[in-house]
Amino acid sequence: MLSVNYVPIKEFKVKNELFLTSFSPRLQQEKEICRSKEAVCQKITLVLPAFNEEVSIGSTVLHTKRYADRVIMVDNGSSDRTVEIAEKARAEVVVHETNKGKGLALKTGFEAAEGSDIIVTMDSDGQHNPADIPIWLSRSLKAKQIWSTASGMV
Repeated sequence: MLSVNYVPIKEFKVKNELFLTSFSPRLQQEKEICRSKEAVCQKITLVLPAFNEEVSIGSTVLHTKRYADRVIMVDNGSSDRTVEIAEKARAEVVVHETNKGKGLALKTGFEAAEGSDIIVTMDSDGQHNPADIPIWLSRSLKAKQIWSTASGMV
């Protein structure tokens, strides 16, 4: 997995590129930047709260893995195959035996993401495009935001 590499926020100069895909011709340059004193490799974790999302969870996890070091799916008392499919897609899975609400599922995901530098949340029903993650991160970094929300409209 790759991490987003950028100059720390206090030294951030506007750049319109984040090197995220393994197909990037700048992969070697990205590794060199990460090793330099001027850059910091950020560990990105994506938290997906889910409730009965067996239809979309597999593709959502697989797509988000392209943009995050870790994908944590918090199952919120699903009665379908959500957990099984997320595990097959290699998400880290945390299970609430009963539905405790999206807020508590997010809190559980944040606790499980301990040690991450950046935590991104998305709905697990496929309404958000994981390819937008670099755009959300770029906008947050440019605005020097610590907390940022994004809608499906980018």
